[in-house]
Amino acid sequence: MINHIAPREGEGDLRLLNFSNAQALKDTVMHMKAKFGSDCKILGVGFSMGGNHLIRYLGDYKTSSDSSGIHAAMTIGNPFDVLATGL
Repeated sequence: MINHIAPREGEGDLRLLNFSNAQALKDTVMHMKAKFGSDCKILGVGFSMGGNHLIRYLGDYKTSSDSSGIHAAMTIGNPFDVLATGL
């Protein structure tokens, strides 16, 4: 499985998603807030490595839900210790 994200304006190629960098998720949340209003409630759901990515993102903003932009989140079947699972 290859996780990729679309290029940003000015970039030509798809790039691999770096799970240690949550900027793409932050950009997505900010885009949704801009499109649907700053008071919209965003719910995050992550599955497998997507769950790890979501938890990593929320951990970067653990002091309040407002700074992450996500109202509530849940993860399903994610490996909390990626190295121990052999992924």
